[in-house]
Amino acid sequence: MSTIDTAVIKRQDFPTMVQSYQSAMAKIDQAFTLFQEASDLLTAAFGGHNFNVAQELVYHRGQDDVKLQLRKNAWRSVLDRLEIEKVMSNKQLDETEKRFQDGKNIPEITLDTLKEISFGLLEKAPEYANELFKEAYKFLMTGNNQWDHYKTNEKNARRSLGKKVILRWIVESSFGNTYSVNSYRAKDLLAVDKVFHILDGKGFPQGYRSPLLDAITTTSQSTGKGQTDYFEFQCYQNNNLHLQFKRMDLVKKLNQISGDNFSIAD
Repeated sequence: MSTIDTAVIKRQDFPTMVQSYQSAMAKIDQAFTLFQEASDLLTAAFGGHNFNVAQELVYHRGQDDVKLQLRKNAWRSVLDRLEIEKVMSNKQLDETEKRFQDGKNIPEITLDTLKEISFGLLEKAPEYANELFKEAYKFLMTGNNQWDHYKTNEKNARRSLGKKVILRWIVESSFGNTYSVNSYRAKDLLAVDKVFHILDGKGFPQGYRSPLLDAITTTSQSTGKGQTDYFEFQCYQNNNLHLQFKRMDLVKKLNQISGDNFSIAD
């Protein structure tokens, strides 16, 4: 089900990546040694003040912190090239970001770890995609709960999506007579957009955020209407978004994949 290109990072690229990373780390170690020698010279000549050259040059961050940040950036680049985040659910993305923020258990970049983690992630892509489907389906089906009595939503069967849903508190009036997406709900719409691209067998296109979110943020408040390849939508001043599906064949697929296992309480 995933549209990830497993050849985005080719096996022959791994040794070059590891060699370059290790060479860069060695140069950083050499640089800090030179920084320390420079600090010692200044301290011996002037004394009395802080002459920690390395500390000043890296904004008061130590050598280990600098190397950790660069290691994080290297792994982020690997994830970008694998394009695994395109099939990750919001929960999975949050967990991944938390690991980067904590700085804990960020493995050193070696040939073994690069291969193990990269191919391990690719093998899990279908599992990630299934969780993404479930997450997006639950978001779209929240219109069918006891607190929501919109007739459009009530037309849907209890366990399946229909032609259209009404989503509450999604859009807001923005400057320039356009709409914006509520910052707390944007990730939910992004998940929906990713799912429809995956179900259609297409890669997620490059853009500011996603075709759906981008279209909403350029929608005029005078009409509130817009569309993408998969959706037609209407934004309203009461912050609701009416989302209509253009590809019912993809909706049918989503119902088949996620509907049987769906529960509001999940």
